[in-house]
Amino acid sequence: MNHKYYELVSICRKYKVLTPEDAYPEIILQGQKFNIVPTLTLYDYSYRTEYIIFDKAINWAEESGILCTDEDLLFSDPYPSIVEWCQKHCEYTESRIKQLPQSIPIILVNHYPLIQNMATCI
Repeated sequence: MNHKYYELVSICRKYKVLTPEDAYPEIILQGQKFNIVPTLTLYDYSYRTEYIIFDKAINWAEESGILCTDEDLLFSDPYPSIVEWCQKHCEYTESRIKQLPQSIPIILVNHYPLIQNMATCI
């Protein structure tokens, strides 16, 4: 269990901020029900330009001068890497989404673009 992460979740809950650990609320927009699904994806490096090899993504970012400071400041405990933490959290989220009624569309919430062409617009 990543204690720092859950400490942040606790702070968010104190201020009534929805987290990826909370129940997914149902909302109604223009008469249509939706489930809001906050996600935690971190940096799994699968979201990169296709010519960059997965295992070389961090080196490429560092050489390009765009390495995120999270590489030095984010701790993945108990997972051996941020990549593994991300993968496990994505699997956890996917399993929770599968438990939702399929008749209700979901709205994924994240601070990263969820599709590649959105990233090129930023």
